[in-house]
Amino acid sequence: MVLSIALMAGYGQLSQTGHLFVIESASMAPNLKTGSLVLVWRFSSYKKGEVITYQSLQNKRTFVTHRIEKEIESENNEYVTKGDSNQSSDVQKVSGDQIQGKVIASVPSIGFLVLWAQQPVGVVILIVIPSSLLIYEEMRKIVLEGQALLKSLYKAK
Repeated sequence: MVLSIALMAGYGQLSQTGHLFVIESASMAPNLKTGSLVLVWRFSSYKKGEVITYQSLQNKRTFVTHRIEKEIESENNEYVTKGDSNQSSDVQKVSGDQIQGKVIASVPSIGFLVLWAQQPVGVVILIVIPSSLLIYEEMRKIVLEGQALLKSLYKAK
């Protein structure tokens, strides 16, 4: 039960500076394979060669993990990024405001489990079924204790 809650809650924000993300494409292969879970930590600055995760301008719910290819001196600390397996750099420059942080650790394949746990079948298997079993077991204990109490009261008369 604790594992299932941790899996569901663990995908996203850990603190104000740490986040977990799942790599959902092969753009960073072979260094970060599809299905890897990455720990991203916010820093005050980033430099060329570091792998960062940033929020897409086109879709605020989409996050991209790419390597910084070039730093651009500007007010917003802009960067040119590129996926390791991509042929060309990303067209859109990344501003410092978009950056969620730098990838500091990754665990291959565990992200598939996290993504699965967010699907309806994953929620049922990891949350609903274990919770139902716990509730059933507690209700069974209450009924048995109630029956024992009634028997003791009946025998006392």
